[in-house]
Amino acid sequence: MATDDVYHSCLSSASTDVKAKACLKAASDRMKECTVTLLEGLWAKFPNAKVGMYIYEVPDVSGECIEEAANFLGGEYCLNKGDGAVSCMVEQLEYWQTFYVDHLQGSYAKPNFTGMNVLGACQEASSVPGASPGNPVRTAGSKSEYTTSCVHPTYNTPTATAVGEQIWKQWLQGELGGGSDAGDDNGNDNHSDGDGAASNNYHMSPLIAIAAATFTAMQLY
Repeated sequence: MATDDVYHSCLSSASTDVKAKACLKAASDRMKECTVTLLEGLWAKFPNAKVGMYIYEVPDVSGECIEEAANFLGGEYCLNKGDGAVSCMVEQLEYWQTFYVDHLQGSYAKPNFTGMNVLGACQEASSVPGASPGNPVRTAGSKSEYTTSCVHPTYNTPTATAVGEQIWKQWLQGELGGGSDAGDDNGNDNHSDGDGAASNNYHMSPLIAIAAATFTAMQLY
């Protein structure tokens, strides 16, 4: 989004939230064409590959990072809202989740594709009141000391750990445990064989995690 001049030009002329969201949807639809090409190309060659996907988290919006965050999502439209800029950007993230990751989930069934909603996890890890995974609040961003380049959770900090925990709970726990009921909320393996002992005979498939807009793929995130 940060390099999409058409998107930012559209935001510069947007006069309402509805028009700003239309700018975002048009930009996302352009991006989604590439996403679909990548996914279908992958599955054409590796039909059993399993993909997990999530969008960017709520960024650091303190100091100069407010402009960096807006450069990624919300642009001049959100910045021009003054005290309402943070609320505007978080609302854009929530809207993006619905018609990008959630829409792809409607097109591709599990277990080949698992769409995740991690929005709010970094806020919760940053002690933002009321935030929880899947339920961001529109009052604050992530802590700057837990963030790299304003928009990325920093490795080995509570925000990065929070995202990793959600990837485990919403996706990998079920895959590595052999089923959606393979673990409890604490990440404990509940999968057992005939005598009740925990089984290690997992049915492994290629697992790829995609962070939306960066398309970084890795084995077992």
